[in-house]
Amino acid sequence: MTDGHTLQPAKRHRSGAAHPAGGAPRNKSARAELKRSLSHGQMTMIVMGSALGTGLFLGSGRAIAMAGPAVILAYAIGSALASVIGAATGEMAVRYPVRGGFGAIATRYLGPYAGFLTRLAYWTATVVITGVELVSVATYLNYWWPQLPLWAGIAVFGVAIIILNITSVKSFGALEFFLSSIKVISVIAFILVGLCLVFFGLPSHAAVGTANLVNDGGFMPHGFGSVWLSLAVVMFSFGGIEMISISAAEAKDLPDRCVPVRRL
Repeated sequence: MTDGHTLQPAKRHRSGAAHPAGGAPRNKSARAELKRSLSHGQMTMIVMGSALGTGLFLGSGRAIAMAGPAVILAYAIGSALASVIGAATGEMAVRYPVRGGFGAIATRYLGPYAGFLTRLAYWTATVVITGVELVSVATYLNYWWPQLPLWAGIAVFGVAIIILNITSVKSFGALEFFLSSIKVISVIAFILVGLCLVFFGLPSHAAVGTANLVNDGGFMPHGFGSVWLSLAVVMFSFGGIEMISISAAEAKDLPDRCVPVRRL
């Protein structure tokens, strides 16, 4: 039992929404609390936007400093792990799109204590990561406006995050879709510009080529241990894929249509 109801696989209903089997929605209070308003596109962008954050834009520099060109291996390993976790989380979200996400699922299959530890660990990680993200954003602002105190950027964006999270699910999904789209477009632009600089160059700048992959100590200048250490920074950038499980209970369509990584 969890949240006052039995956790059972989702079934299809005429309304188009999925809820646990048993012939009726869980209860009136649960329906009142959860507004099923997230579309497939919004859920996809929420997951991608969570992964494409300061961990990638700011943390990648630290990872490169640690591992050198071999950071490519670290990101390859991290991508493989994130794909497995995302696919597994997506399958659970499709089968059990319940309030509480993977915490409720842990309670169902591993027991109340495991469910409590899962929720507590996720809450602790979220609190720490939120602080890290706010400091990172303030660091970016301080780069462009050195006279701006670090605490001011933290305070402004801290309030913005609170306001964003107390709005309706529909408004939250629409705003997340817009903001995450900026991140995705930026990453695509960075890749294209990088490829252009490496292989084609610019009128005033010759092509860099791939020689720097083996210059200055080789492809792995600090050994494989540095690749292993850089994984701590790399995996931080993949944080956010767990949002699949959390947001599935608020999908306006059937979870097998809305969950973005279910078919990985």
